[in-house]
Amino acid sequence: MRVVPSFSSSADDRPPNLIDEIRPLYLYADEREKFMLSFMLSTGIRIGAWNGLTVGSIEDHEVVLESGKKVRVGVCLIYGDDPLQKYITVCSQEALDNRDKYLKLRELHGEKITKLSPLLRDTFLSVLPLKSKPIRQPSELRGGIRFIIPRLLQRTGLKCNEFKPNHGFRKAHKSRLETLTKMKTIMIEKLEGHGTEGSQDSYFKAFQQKSDLFKEILKTYAENMLVLTISEAAELKRESEKRALVMESKYAEALQMISLMRQEVELVKSRLDLASAQNAQGQNRTSDT
Repeated sequence: MRVVPSFSSSADDRPPNLIDEIRPLYLYADEREKFMLSFMLSTGIRIGAWNGLTVGSIEDHEVVLESGKKVRVGVCLIYGDDPLQKYITVCSQEALDNRDKYLKLRELHGEKITKLSPLLRDTFLSVLPLKSKPIRQPSELRGGIRFIIPRLLQRTGLKCNEFKPNHGFRKAHKSRLETLTKMKTIMIEKLEGHGTEGSQDSYFKAFQQKSDLFKEILKTYAENMLVLTISEAAELKRESEKRALVMESKYAEALQMISLMRQEVELVKSRLDLASAQNAQGQNRTSDT
């Protein structure tokens, strides 16, 4: 039996690096692990918060960016059963996409997914053909959740003591928002559940009432969620979109320049025609005299 070592006592208390540490994990991860990694980085939840999270804990929302592009974000109720500790945070489009793939996989194997189904379930044996023998109903992971990322670290061969594998994602969430965006510190703190008073918190009420503050939080998060996105594909897509916008802008400028040049040509041509007509009239008068 393979023993999973404890990382809390010897690991450095620093956030993992996105490119050198988180992405390699993501490449080795299965559907469940990809969802877990992307959800933890984009929300900053504690590892213990997974217990109690259900499919219904996430509410999808569409947000229109300043560029006019539409994206999805998820509004997530954390510690929903605790009236004092519960708070609301937001997850990225990448996390929602991974959630959809993970839930689809579970459905394909015969699990009936409802809003009360656990968001993260225990592993199950894949049986082919699919649905020929429905998988067992999910059981709660409880303490087993904290071993998922350490086991993934072992499979990748990455150094396990460089950072705390579970809490490190919470630190990465905060540090990346603080250093790479202009998001207000108080908003970051609230999204991580700091200083909240359950249903009495102003941010909690804003989400419940879908107020202007709620819309501001979602839009601010959506504009900055690329820094909380693991997949390099999303980053490359954003850069490609930026280059496309630059090219469109240059193309529009070129068309405008061509239009102005044509106007100049037409103006010069009309002046030449006028000068030619005036010259012809002058020659006619001379010949008449």
